[in-house]
Amino acid sequence: MEIEEKLVSALEKLTQVNRILLWDVSKRENLSPIQIQFLLYISRYKEESPTISKLAEEFGLTPATVSEAVNSLEEKGLLLREQSKKDGRVFTLKLTLAGKEAVKKIANWSGVLKKHIEKFPLQGKEATLKFLLELIKNLYESGVISVARLCFTCANFVVDTRPDSTKPYYCRLTNMSFSNSEVNVDCSGFTPKKKKEG
Repeated sequence: MEIEEKLVSALEKLTQVNRILLWDVSKRENLSPIQIQFLLYISRYKEESPTISKLAEEFGLTPATVSEAVNSLEEKGLLLREQSKKDGRVFTLKLTLAGKEAVKKIANWSGVLKKHIEKFPLQGKEATLKFLLELIKNLYESGVISVARLCFTCANFVVDTRPDSTKPYYCRLTNMSFSNSEVNVDCSGFTPKKKKEG
């Protein structure tokens, strides 16, 4: 088995672990895994109130599938649709008080995995993070995934070309330099970089 195939198998195994952990929380809280992911997503992006079409784009789902999950979350009293002041045809999604309480209960769904990752040395974690983010960036640039909300695909991201720099990256939005371990995933200030043509 080639190393690329081994890496794909390892990533599949980790995906399976994520599914198991999400299902455990799902059964306990009477929420589907996608409903859990929607609640967590909405709680993270306070500056922008997502819409059904935004959720569909972020998660690679059809608007009909998202609508079904959102309707269920509304019925459970965890989400609220608000009419946009700018465009009356658009409805944004907000967490209710019960939704915020639900987020507190489910926020640490991946705690078991984090606990195991903590045991590894920082250098190995940084190298792994950089590799995975580069992989996500390549998948995004080649059109395999439509959304990749991370520094490497952000218009505010700049690489410092000095080879001796301990913080080789710079963010135009925050005006800060940062290291491999500080690279952001799911940043609320993310601005998509234009994809290269061809």
